[in-house]
Amino acid sequence: MIADVAKEIGLNWLIYSSLPETLEGFEGSKYNIVAFYGKNRVEKYIRALGIPNATFIYIGFYTSNIGTVYPIITKNDGTSEFVIPVVKEDTTIEIVDAETDTGPVVAKVIEEGPEKWNGKKVPVASERISFGKIAETLTKVTGRQVKLRTLNPEETKKELPSLDRSLDMYRWLNEYGVFRSEISDISVAKVLHPNITTFEQYAYKTWGNK
Repeated sequence: MIADVAKEIGLNWLIYSSLPETLEGFEGSKYNIVAFYGKNRVEKYIRALGIPNATFIYIGFYTSNIGTVYPIITKNDGTSEFVIPVVKEDTTIEIVDAETDTGPVVAKVIEEGPEKWNGKKVPVASERISFGKIAETLTKVTGRQVKLRTLNPEETKKELPSLDRSLDMYRWLNEYGVFRSEISDISVAKVLHPNITTFEQYAYKTWGNK
């Protein structure tokens, strides 16, 4: 494991991408999301390992998943559907153009140094936005009506079978967003990277001329 190597070679500062624990150690519903709790348990291991400095980067919901993992389907009447399992119109998530904005946030953390960021959790997210608002924004940007269509588990198995094993993640989003209470203030991301991309900006860049 990279953490063990970091300890062995005497690395002064390790920056690691983490996410919340979803199974244990907190009050509330628990969800089996290995992509979350697996990272969090490595974070805990790093904290216990005794590396002089460690910082943990929490990346939000990827804008790039919209229209790819979660399709936008154009219907015969010219309207479109943004399709995703289980979530609700008012489910609110921390979102980010990860490809564009993770690097500048982390670069600024490195510039400011471990004295400021040791032990800290750093959010990479431009805003909190509901799935209903995402659909509204797509409508505004594309000029055609885009409605959110959420799939129940049976519909997911039929229409998006590759996501059938990830249903706990969408239930988690309904209850906690991405970060839960691990990070309540995401404004630090904009302080670190003032030009961080909002979803509307991403939507214009991706679909605005189509």
